[in-house]
Amino acid sequence: MLPQGLKCEPLPEFHDNYLWTLSDVEGFAVVVDPGDAQIVLQKMREGLKPIAIFITHHHPDHIGGLAELVQHCDAPVYAPDDLRIPIATHRVKHDQQIFLPELDLQFRVIAVPGHTLSHVAYYGGDYLFCGDTLF
Repeated sequence: MLPQGLKCEPLPEFHDNYLWTLSDVEGFAVVVDPGDAQIVLQKMREGLKPIAIFITHHHPDHIGGLAELVQHCDAPVYAPDDLRIPIATHRVKHDQQIFLPELDLQFRVIAVPGHTLSHVAYYGGDYLFCGDTLF
């Protein structure tokens, strides 16, 4: 069960993709797979405060905005151990736990090789950020 007051928002990017945010009423948020930094930067101007960035895999539509985004916020970047994702502060692996105190939420990393070999998903409460993999 997600803590009360959290809002999950799909943000359309490109012509057929989404990046996601999970935020509380104060604007503290997890940003998932920022392919386009400008979308997140606009949300930041509206009060979004990234506290973590989750990357599921290395494809450009999931990491293309990462370099620009980290220039504007100091949120830790959680990503699979994959050299094709050059920007990461925390390399994650299967069964690792990530606690985000600002949201009072814990995520479990799940290895989901299939779309790519190093693909991971993040499962917290009743929520799953699975990138391009769903089985």
